[in-house]
Amino acid sequence: MKFTIARAALAALLAVASLVSGGATAAETFPTRTLDSQWGFAGPKGMDPAVVQKIHDAFKKSLDDPKVLAIMDKHLMAPNYADARGYLELAKKITAFEAEGVERIGLGKD
Repeated sequence: MKFTIARAALAALLAVASLVSGGATAAETFPTRTLDSQWGFAGPKGMDPAVVQKIHDAFKKSLDDPKVLAIMDKHLMAPNYADARGYLELAKKITAFEAEGVERIGLGKD
């Protein structure tokens, strides 16, 4: 739930920044900041490891396909690969970082 709250808080902060800056975009308001939304996929707990590996290998192989990379580039998506363990660690770090920011500005209080 905190991850959802954190995303909503970020959107709210960007909206407020836009209003305060006279309608400037996030890139104009925060020229030295980048926003990289991590994306990935997950399956249900207890999936057959062989199935997990097959899906993993197929998605990883797709990052070698020039057509896939061209589509990603068109949509400003970086091919930031992580295996299952690496992605889990990244998700934990992002969630903790965003939750801390939400708490710091007082939006995380129930």
